[in-house]
Amino acid sequence: MSLLGFSGPLADPAEAVRVLKSPLGYKRCPARTARPNPGRALSFRAAMFYLVPMRFAEDQPGSLAIRAYGAGEFQVGERLFRQHLVVTPERVLTDWAPASFAALEPAHMERLAELDIEILLLGTGDRLCFPAPALLAPLQRRGIAVEVMDTPAACRTFNLLLAEDRPVAAVLFLT
Repeated sequence: MSLLGFSGPLADPAEAVRVLKSPLGYKRCPARTARPNPGRALSFRAAMFYLVPMRFAEDQPGSLAIRAYGAGEFQVGERLFRQHLVVTPERVLTDWAPASFAALEPAHMERLAELDIEILLLGTGDRLCFPAPALLAPLQRRGIAVEVMDTPAACRTFNLLLAEDRPVAAVLFLT
C-alpha cells in the first residue's frame, strides 16, 4: 500500500506523479462502468480506468446562489441580507426565521415542510449544533431529508445542489 492507498507497480509516489503528468495518462484509459473485482484494491494504473468527468455549470443570471457569507451577512444573488433566512432555488424567505437556532420550534419546521423540497440544509451558525429529534419530525413525516451542518458548509452545499437542479432549501443562521 502506498500514498493515496494504491498498490502495485505504481505504488512509488514519484512514479504516480509521472503518470499523472503524462499527457496520455487519462486519455489512454477507456471508460468502464463497473469494477471487475470490487473487493480488490486497485493499483494506480487500474484506478485511472474509473475516473468520471465532472460537469461544471456557470451561474445563471438572476440565480439565487449564495455568493458570500461572513461578518454577519449573506449575499444571495445580487442582494445582501443581514438576518437569518431560508433560501430555495426560487426565492428567499426573510420572514420565517426565529430569533436564533435555540428558538426553533416544531411549528417553524411545519412551515418548511410545506415547501416543495426533498432536502433541507440546516446551517446552525458558526458552530455545529444538533436539533432535538422532535424538532425534525414534521420534515421526516413528509419524507424530507435533513442535513445539519454549520452555516458556511450549508452555503457551499446549497450551491452544489442548486447547480444540480435539486429541490433543496437552506436554513441559514448567522450565529
